[in-house]
Amino acid sequence: MPYRVKTGHMNAAFRGEDTDNAMLRALSVDFPTMDAPKFARWVKRLVPSVGEYMRVVDVTSMDVFSRRKRSNCLNFALHTDTAHNEDGHGTQPGQLSGMGDIRDGHDWTCDILSNRTERDIRAMRSEYGDDVQITKLPGEFDVGDCTGRVVALIKTQTVTTADGDYHYLTFAQHAFLVINERLLDDISHAVHTTNRNVTVGDMLSLFRFEMDPISVYEYPASTRLSKRTVLERGMVLLVKNINTWMHKRGTSGFVIYRDASDRVMRFREKPLYKWDFNYKDAGLHYSTPCSIYCIKPSAR
Repeated sequence: MPYRVKTGHMNAAFRGEDTDNAMLRALSVDFPTMDAPKFARWVKRLVPSVGEYMRVVDVTSMDVFSRRKRSNCLNFALHTDTAHNEDGHGTQPGQLSGMGDIRDGHDWTCDILSNRTERDIRAMRSEYGDDVQITKLPGEFDVGDCTGRVVALIKTQTVTTADGDYHYLTFAQHAFLVINERLLDDISHAVHTTNRNVTVGDMLSLFRFEMDPISVYEYPASTRLSKRTVLERGMVLLVKNINTWMHKRGTSGFVIYRDASDRVMRFREKPLYKWDFNYKDAGLHYSTPCSIYCIKPSAR
Protein backbone atom coordinates (compact mmCIF):
# COMPACT_ATOMS: atom_id res chain seq x y z
CA MET A 1 0.00 0.00 0.00
CA PRO A 2 1.43 3.45 -0.83
CA TYR A 3 1.95 5.90 1.99
CA ARG A 4 -1.25 7.95 2.03
CA VAL A 5 -1.68 9.19 5.58
CA LYS A 6 -0.38 12.49 6.79
CA THR A 7 0.42 11.85 10.42
CA GLY A 8 2.01 15.03 11.74
CA HIS A 9 4.81 16.85 9.96
CA MET A 10 6.98 13.79 9.46
CA ASN A 11 4.64 12.01 7.11
CA ALA A 12 4.70 14.82 4.55
CA ALA A 13 8.12 13.52 3.59
CA PHE A 14 6.61 10.10 2.90
CA ARG A 15 4.52 11.74 0.20
CA GLY A 16 7.57 13.21 -1.52
CA GLU A 17 6.78 16.80 -0.58
CA ASP A 18 9.43 19.46 -0.08
CA THR A 19 9.14 19.67 3.69
CA ASP A 20 12.61 20.37 5.04
CA ASN A 21 11.39 23.06 7.46
CA ALA A 22 8.44 20.95 8.61
CA MET A 23 10.73 18.00 9.19
CA LEU A 24 13.04 20.13 11.29
CA ARG A 25 10.10 21.31 13.40
CA ALA A 26 8.95 17.72 13.85
CA LEU A 27 12.39 16.63 15.01
CA SER A 28 12.56 19.64 17.34
CA VAL A 29 16.28 20.05 16.80
CA ASP A 30 18.41 22.14 14.47
CA PHE A 31 19.69 20.05 11.56
CA PRO A 32 20.71 22.59 8.91
CA THR A 33 21.73 19.80 6.50
CA MET A 34 18.65 17.61 6.99
CA ASP A 35 17.43 16.15 3.69
CA ALA A 36 13.71 15.35 4.15
CA PRO A 37 13.34 13.01 1.12
CA LYS A 38 16.47 11.14 2.26
CA PHE A 39 15.00 10.86 5.73
CA ALA A 40 11.76 9.48 4.24
CA ARG A 41 13.64 6.85 2.27
CA TRP A 42 15.49 5.83 5.44
CA VAL A 43 12.26 5.38 7.37
CA LYS A 44 10.67 3.41 4.52
CA ARG A 45 13.54 0.96 4.60
CA LEU A 46 13.14 0.41 8.33
CA VAL A 47 9.34 0.67 8.58
CA PRO A 48 8.11 -1.12 5.47
CA SER A 49 4.35 -0.84 5.80
CA VAL A 50 1.90 2.00 6.33
CA GLY A 51 0.29 0.04 9.16
CA GLU A 52 3.57 -0.07 11.04
CA TYR A 53 4.22 3.59 10.37
CA MET A 54 0.88 4.46 11.93
CA ARG A 55 2.22 2.85 15.10
CA VAL A 56 5.43 4.90 15.21
CA VAL A 57 5.28 7.32 18.14
CA ASP A 58 7.21 10.58 17.90
CA VAL A 59 8.20 10.64 21.56
CA THR A 60 10.56 13.60 21.65
CA SER A 61 8.42 16.30 20.07
CA MET A 62 5.51 15.41 22.36
CA ASP A 63 7.74 15.33 25.41
CA VAL A 64 10.46 17.77 26.38
CA PHE A 65 9.99 20.55 23.84
CA SER A 66 7.58 23.41 24.44
CA ARG A 67 6.16 23.32 20.90
CA ARG A 68 3.56 20.75 21.95
CA LYS A 69 3.87 21.05 25.70
CA ARG A 70 0.24 22.03 26.11
CA SER A 71 -1.07 19.00 24.21
CA ASN A 72 -2.99 16.41 26.21
CA CYS A 73 -3.74 12.69 26.01
CA LEU A 74 -6.16 13.13 23.09
CA ASN A 75 -3.68 15.23 21.08
CA PHE A 76 -0.98 12.67 21.67
CA ALA A 77 -3.04 9.55 20.94
CA LEU A 78 -4.65 10.90 17.75
CA HIS A 79 -1.44 12.71 16.76
CA THR A 80 -2.87 16.15 16.20
CA ASP A 81 -1.24 19.55 16.71
CA THR A 82 -4.55 21.30 17.30
CA ALA A 83 -4.02 24.18 19.73
CA HIS A 84 -5.24 23.87 23.29
CA ASN A 85 -8.18 25.85 24.57
CA GLU A 86 -7.77 29.40 25.78
CA ASP A 87 -8.29 28.32 29.37
CA GLY A 88 -5.20 26.11 29.15
CA HIS A 89 -6.99 22.77 28.81
CA GLY A 90 -6.10 20.46 25.95
CA THR A 91 -8.40 19.44 23.12
CA GLN A 92 -11.59 17.72 24.29
CA PRO A 93 -13.56 14.94 22.51
CA GLY A 94 -15.77 16.40 19.78
CA GLN A 95 -13.89 19.67 19.34
CA LEU A 96 -11.93 18.52 16.28
CA SER A 97 -15.24 17.77 14.52
CA GLY A 98 -16.90 21.02 15.60
CA MET A 99 -19.22 19.54 18.22
CA GLY A 100 -18.33 22.09 20.87
CA ASP A 101 -16.84 21.68 24.31
CA ILE A 102 -17.95 18.45 25.99
CA ARG A 103 -17.27 20.04 29.38
CA ASP A 104 -20.58 21.84 28.99
CA GLY A 105 -22.32 18.47 29.45
CA HIS A 106 -23.16 16.63 32.65
CA ASP A 107 -22.81 12.88 32.05
CA TRP A 108 -20.01 11.62 29.84
CA THR A 109 -20.86 7.99 29.14
CA CYS A 110 -18.72 5.65 27.05
CA ASP A 111 -21.25 5.94 24.22
CA ILE A 112 -21.05 9.75 24.21
CA LEU A 113 -17.27 9.80 24.41
CA SER A 114 -16.89 7.11 21.73
CA ASN A 115 -19.27 8.90 19.37
CA ARG A 116 -17.35 12.15 19.72
CA THR A 117 -14.01 10.37 19.29
CA GLU A 118 -15.09 8.65 16.08
CA ARG A 119 -16.40 11.93 14.64
CA ASP A 120 -13.09 13.60 15.48
CA ILE A 121 -11.13 10.87 13.71
CA ARG A 122 -13.28 11.21 10.57
CA ALA A 123 -12.80 14.99 10.68
CA MET A 124 -9.00 14.61 10.59
CA ARG A 125 -8.84 14.29 6.81
CA SER A 126 -5.33 15.71 6.54
CA GLU A 127 -4.18 12.96 8.90
CA TYR A 128 -6.16 9.92 7.78
CA GLY A 129 -7.77 10.78 4.42
CA ASP A 130 -11.40 11.10 3.35
CA ASP A 131 -12.33 7.42 3.68
CA VAL A 132 -10.66 6.43 6.92
CA GLN A 133 -11.74 3.05 8.29
CA ILE A 134 -12.50 2.89 12.03
CA THR A 135 -13.09 -0.49 13.64
CA LYS A 136 -13.36 -1.42 17.30
CA LEU A 137 -11.00 -4.06 18.64
CA PRO A 138 -11.75 -6.49 21.48
CA GLY A 139 -10.04 -6.09 24.84
CA GLU A 140 -7.59 -8.82 23.88
CA PHE A 141 -6.24 -8.53 20.34
CA ASP A 142 -3.06 -9.11 18.37
CA VAL A 143 -0.97 -6.49 16.60
CA GLY A 144 -1.78 -8.20 13.32
CA ASP A 145 -5.48 -7.50 13.82
CA CYS A 146 -4.95 -3.83 12.92
CA THR A 147 -3.04 -2.35 10.00
CA GLY A 148 -3.24 1.19 11.34
CA ARG A 149 -3.04 3.34 14.46
CA VAL A 150 -4.39 1.83 17.68
CA VAL A 151 -6.06 4.24 20.11
CA ALA A 152 -7.73 3.32 23.40
CA LEU A 153 -10.32 5.27 25.40
CA ILE A 154 -10.87 4.64 29.12
CA LYS A 155 -12.67 6.61 31.83
CA THR A 156 -13.47 6.74 35.51
CA GLN A 157 -16.69 5.01 36.59
CA THR A 158 -18.63 8.28 36.44
CA VAL A 159 -17.64 11.44 34.62
CA THR A 160 -19.39 14.77 35.14
CA THR A 161 -18.34 18.41 35.00
CA ALA A 162 -17.58 18.21 38.72
CA ASP A 163 -16.01 14.78 39.02
CA GLY A 164 -14.18 12.11 37.05
CA ASP A 165 -12.22 12.07 33.82
CA TYR A 166 -11.53 10.21 30.58
CA HIS A 167 -8.19 9.25 29.11
CA TYR A 168 -6.62 8.20 25.78
CA LEU A 169 -3.67 5.93 25.06
CA THR A 170 -1.98 4.72 21.90
CA PHE A 171 -0.06 1.56 21.07
CA ALA A 172 3.55 2.24 20.07
CA GLN A 173 5.20 -0.41 17.95
CA HIS A 174 8.20 1.80 17.20
CA ALA A 175 9.39 5.19 18.43
CA PHE A 176 11.40 8.17 17.18
CA LEU A 177 13.78 9.73 19.64
CA VAL A 178 16.07 12.74 19.45
CA ILE A 179 18.96 12.65 21.90
CA ASN A 180 19.25 15.89 23.85
CA GLU A 181 21.14 17.12 26.88
CA ARG A 182 18.28 16.48 29.27
CA LEU A 183 17.86 12.87 28.19
CA LEU A 184 21.62 12.28 28.45
CA ASP A 185 21.62 13.74 31.96
CA ASP A 186 18.60 11.65 32.99
CA ILE A 187 20.21 8.44 31.76
CA SER A 188 23.55 9.27 33.33
CA HIS A 189 22.08 10.05 36.76
CA ALA A 190 19.76 7.02 36.72
CA VAL A 191 22.18 4.41 35.44
CA HIS A 192 25.74 5.47 36.20
CA THR A 193 27.61 5.52 39.46
CA THR A 194 30.67 6.93 37.70
CA ASN A 195 31.10 9.66 35.11
CA ARG A 196 31.32 7.90 31.76
CA ASN A 197 29.73 8.01 28.33
CA VAL A 198 26.04 7.11 27.99
CA THR A 199 25.34 4.17 25.69
CA VAL A 200 22.40 2.62 23.87
CA GLY A 201 22.38 -0.12 26.50
CA ASP A 202 22.13 2.50 29.25
CA MET A 203 19.17 4.15 27.50
CA LEU A 204 17.29 0.87 27.16
CA SER A 205 18.06 0.03 30.77
CA LEU A 206 16.56 3.33 31.90
CA PHE A 207 13.44 2.62 29.83
CA ARG A 208 13.39 -0.97 31.17
CA PHE A 209 13.64 -2.40 27.68
CA GLU A 210 15.80 -5.31 26.56
CA MET A 211 17.99 -5.10 23.45
CA ASP A 212 16.27 -8.15 21.97
CA PRO A 213 13.85 -7.97 20.23
CA ILE A 214 14.29 -4.18 20.30
CA SER A 215 16.64 -2.75 17.69
CA VAL A 216 17.98 0.81 17.52
CA TYR A 217 19.01 2.69 14.37
CA GLU A 218 20.58 6.09 13.88
CA TYR A 219 19.69 8.28 10.91
CA PRO A 220 20.86 7.99 8.14
CA ALA A 221 22.43 4.52 8.60
CA SER A 222 20.48 1.27 8.36
CA THR A 223 22.81 -0.75 10.53
CA ARG A 224 21.56 -1.78 13.95
CA LEU A 225 23.40 -0.06 16.78
CA SER A 226 25.07 -2.15 19.46
CA LYS A 227 24.47 -1.77 23.19
CA ARG A 228 27.94 -0.24 23.47
CA THR A 229 27.22 2.62 21.01
CA VAL A 230 27.85 5.95 22.74
CA LEU A 231 24.94 8.40 22.52
CA GLU A 232 25.61 11.99 21.55
CA ARG A 233 23.45 15.11 21.50
CA GLY A 234 21.58 15.54 18.22
CA MET A 235 21.35 11.85 17.30
CA VAL A 236 18.05 10.91 15.63
CA LEU A 237 17.12 7.35 16.55
CA LEU A 238 14.43 4.91 15.51
CA VAL A 239 13.77 2.39 18.26
CA LYS A 240 11.98 -0.59 16.74
CA ASN A 241 9.70 -3.13 18.41
CA ILE A 242 9.17 -1.44 21.77
CA ASN A 243 5.55 -2.68 21.62
CA THR A 244 4.14 -0.74 24.58
CA TRP A 245 1.12 1.39 25.39
CA MET A 246 1.97 5.08 25.68
CA HIS A 247 0.01 8.05 26.98
CA LYS A 248 0.27 11.60 28.27
CA ARG A 249 -1.28 12.75 31.52
CA GLY A 250 -2.73 16.23 31.13
CA THR A 251 -1.24 19.19 29.30
CA SER A 252 1.83 19.60 31.47
CA GLY A 253 2.98 15.99 31.66
CA PHE A 254 5.41 14.00 29.55
CA VAL A 255 4.87 10.98 27.34
CA ILE A 256 4.90 7.90 29.55
CA TYR A 257 4.80 4.15 28.92
CA ARG A 258 4.13 2.96 32.47
CA ASP A 259 0.94 2.45 34.43
CA ALA A 260 0.04 3.91 37.83
CA SER A 261 2.15 1.23 39.53
CA ASP A 262 5.19 2.28 37.46
CA ARG A 263 5.16 -0.88 35.36
CA VAL A 264 6.10 -0.78 31.67
CA MET A 265 2.87 -1.50 29.77
CA ARG A 266 4.26 -4.15 27.43
CA PHE A 267 1.64 -5.03 24.88
CA ARG A 268 2.14 -8.80 24.86
CA GLU A 269 2.27 -9.11 28.64
CA LYS A 270 -1.45 -8.58 29.29
CA PRO A 271 -4.52 -6.76 27.94
CA LEU A 272 -4.78 -3.00 28.39
CA TYR A 273 -7.65 -3.17 30.88
CA LYS A 274 -5.55 -5.26 33.27
CA TRP A 275 -2.94 -2.54 33.78
CA ASP A 276 -3.22 -0.20 36.77
CA PHE A 277 -4.83 3.17 35.99
CA ASN A 278 -5.63 4.14 39.58
CA TYR A 279 -3.80 7.46 39.92
CA LYS A 280 -4.17 8.16 43.62
CA ASP A 281 -2.10 11.35 43.37
CA ALA A 282 -4.87 12.89 41.25
CA GLY A 283 -7.78 10.99 42.79
CA LEU A 284 -8.60 9.40 39.42
CA HIS A 285 -9.22 5.70 38.85
CA TYR A 286 -9.79 4.93 35.15
CA SER A 287 -11.61 1.69 35.83
CA THR A 288 -13.96 1.63 32.83
CA PRO A 289 -12.65 0.62 29.37
CA CYS A 290 -14.75 2.23 26.62
CA SER A 291 -13.24 1.46 23.20
CA ILE A 292 -10.07 0.38 21.45
CA TYR A 293 -9.95 1.72 17.89
CA CYS A 294 -8.09 0.55 14.84
CA ILE A 295 -7.68 3.61 12.59
CA LYS A 296 -6.78 2.63 9.06
CA PRO A 297 -6.05 5.53 6.68
CA SER A 298 -7.54 5.86 3.24
CA ALA A 299 -5.79 4.06 0.41
CA ARG A 300 -4.58 6.37 -2.29
